[in-house]
Amino acid sequence: MNSSRAFLFLLLLSCFSCGTCDPDIRIGTYLLTPTSQEFFAYNGSETLTFVDQDGLRHTLTADQGLQFREIRTTVRDLCEGGFLDKQVMYYDSELQELAFFDEDGSQVFYLQLNTSYEDNGTVDSIAIYDILRIETSLFGQTNGRLALLTSTRKNEVSASHLNDFIRPSTYLGDTSLYDRAFTDVYCGLDWNGRTLFYTPGLGVVAFKIDEDQYWVLEE
Repeated sequence: MNSSRAFLFLLLLSCFSCGTCDPDIRIGTYLLTPTSQEFFAYNGSETLTFVDQDGLRHTLTADQGLQFREIRTTVRDLCEGGFLDKQVMYYDSELQELAFFDEDGSQVFYLQLNTSYEDNGTVDSIAIYDILRIETSLFGQTNGRLALLTSTRKNEVSASHLNDFIRPSTYLGDTSLYDRAFTDVYCGLDWNGRTLFYTPGLGVVAFKIDEDQYWVLEE
């Protein structure tokens, strides 16, 4: 090892051994609650069939299956001491996700259930909650988004965070969609006239593409 490389090695070693930041702070472990799991209507083995406005059937499958992993979520940076020297506040949690594809291999909709947070500036005020998000895409464009706050884990979420960030779905209850009756229906965020409808029991039950086009879950 020449002198320049030796000097660089000693410099890096000193960076690792003389950090000014304390160890990271874990504020908890939040596993997805049974209540949140009940909102996730699929196990990944389903074959779904939707019928469009012209009576054509569309078959969807979750080719990649249900994905599940443990994650570490950073809530706040507490110290930045230099190269590789920092301290964060974090929590451990779980995430599960699933994507359904049509016969052509195009993704039609995607679900993600995880634990998120709102940081109001103090440790005691951090709100932690489980949230289910669903995004759809038909014909190369977004066709509605849905967000459901499924469990509150720590502190209440503020109204501003709920309305500006989560933008929760509207609960319709029992309703009829394209000549089919459904119970416990949630209506997602309208996206340029395109809307997604979801029930915890059946999952995605309908897509409104525009005033003349739709997909509805086959009986």
